[in-house]
Parts: sequence; C-alpha cells; structure tokens
Amino acid sequence: MKKIAVIGAGSWGTALAIMLEQYGHDVTLWARNQKAVEEMKKTRENKRYLPGVLLGEKLQITTDQKEAVEEYKAQAAAKSDLERTELNKEKTGEFTGAY
Repeated sequence: MKKIAVIGAGSWGTALAIMLEQYGHDVTLWARNQKAVEEMKKTRENKRYLPGVLLGEKLQITTDQKEAVEEYKAQAAAKSDLERTELNKEKTGEFTGAY
C-alpha cells in the first residue's frame, strides 16, 4: 500500500483517486474549492464532475496543499490550467500562468 496524493478533483482526478483507493492505497484528493470539498466529504460524491459514483470512506479530501502531499510516496496531477496557476503562485509567490 502506498500513500498517494491526487492533485485536482475534476472528473479524471476523482476517478483516479477512487480507483487507487479501491486498490488499497492511502489516497488524498486535493481540490481548490473549499465548498466543493465540504460537499464531497458530506455526500461522499463529486456531484459536479462524477455524479452517481461514490467516494470510498477511506479517501481523504482536502484543500490544504501541504496536507495533500505530506509524507506521500507518489503524486498524480489532474490539474486544470487554473489550478496549475494557483499552485505555482502559492509555490513562488507570483502569478505565473494564465486563466
């Protein structure tokens, strides 16, 4: 079992996180939208991008970038351009991408 962080909670990232969790890995799914994270935690479903597919009970969901990648052995990025921009800005302190 590996600790894996999936960066990006769109349809692809959510599906990847579900699959990895089903294979027994310790998975954290990172999303940039706090409201969406709260809804996914409450309903155990990503209704916007993957409606009708339940998130495993062990799947962790967060907006905290450090929490998502801390102590993880592998990371999978399923980020939109906007998320890449936000992550780069947080990392470097400057805006490096485009909307």
